Amino acid sequence: GDVITGTTPPTNDKENYGNEYLWASPIDMGLYKYVYDTKNKLSEKGFKKVRPIPKDSILVTCIGSTIGKMGIAYKEMVGAGFVVRYFFQKFRFCQFLYFHVYSPY
Repeated sequence: GDVITGTTPPTNDKENYGNEYLWASPIDMGLYKYVYDTKNKLSEKGFKKVRPIPKDSILVTCIGSTIGKMGIAYKEMVGAGFVVRYFFQKFRFCQFLYFHVYSPY
């Protein structure tokens, strides 16, 4: 699989943000296995400036007090700069990794 950090479009350009594309951050992970929705979203302009995360990628926060929060991308989306994504070509591998690493305690 691939391990890639998330990306954040320039925050000083408000046109990068909107309601068109999911943009995962730690607040969106850890409640459910899949990330179905995100608190913040990007516009098409903002989405073109970042690396997309394929559906079924494993999302893990990699810094701060929320380190280790996980989720699986329900559909193509983007992760904030402090979200690492693991992408596997086959669905079964993402499920295996999620349950192998995930610990609610």
